Amino acid sequence: MIINSQRTLYGLEVQANALVNKPYTPRVNTTLNEKYNTNPTEPVGGDTTYAIKYLAIGVGGVPTTSANGGYGYSQHSPMDAALFEQVPYITREIALDLTPAEQSKYALRVPVTIGGVQYYQYFLKRIVDTDIATDSYVITNSTGGASLTILTTNTPEHLNPLPRSVDFVLNPTAQFVSRNIKLKFNLTPTELVDINNSIDIIYGTNSGKQIKEIGICGGLDKTIGTINEAIHVQVYFHVGISLDTKLSYDPVIGYSRAIELGGAESIYI
Repeated sequence: MIINSQRTLYGLEVQANALVNKPYTPRVNTTLNEKYNTNPTEPVGGDTTYAIKYLAIGVGGVPTTSANGGYGYSQHSPMDAALFEQVPYITREIALDLTPAEQSKYALRVPVTIGGVQYYQYFLKRIVDTDIATDSYVITNSTGGASLTILTTNTPEHLNPLPRSVDFVLNPTAQFVSRNIKLKFNLTPTELVDINNSIDIIYGTNSGKQIKEIGICGGLDKTIGTINEAIHVQVYFHVGISLDTKLSYDPVIGYSRAIELGGAESIYI
């Protein structure tokens, strides 16, 4: 079971509405736009598909593991609509704002004043299609361990099902299916420097703050002024992580981690 990933009610509501083809409207006080007072009431534009599109990062919370150290536990409730202490990917003085090409990689730009200096902060990083992989697996448990194979439906048996025996229904086999979404969380060396700069500006140098969680977010894209912004942004998953942005990365490559979301429950076959 995936324990250090906490799914939110809001992601479940998006999924439920999509399954029955019902329009979706976020609940009040559940969007990051409201939290940061950035386009909190902006109407829907051309993009009407609520889906996972953005990644947020935070430095709050305390990593919690099981007694044997095998599992991490999320401190979030499924009702939590924001990270514990979200930090921006980029904090730039307004006069030194990102170029349009650089802006296209980020969203949720928030103007702030810190220490008498005016900045733009970018709180979301966009997910590109190449960062997403989806597969369904068959997992088989045996005395020698678990084996994992990709699910196929190359034979017509699933279109011609037969009733299972009562004994099987009451005592299912140790074989089940799982549907996962795998996201790549990548940070370049430049992005890590920018995150460190943001943390230093917000908390002061040598604060010791580390990235403790990732918010998997969904919402809608909309051009506002000259910027492609994100509206109706909600956190769909909270995922625990431990990343010291000043130490835990390759100075040439940066940092990369695969995040698995989805069917952690046992669906026996």
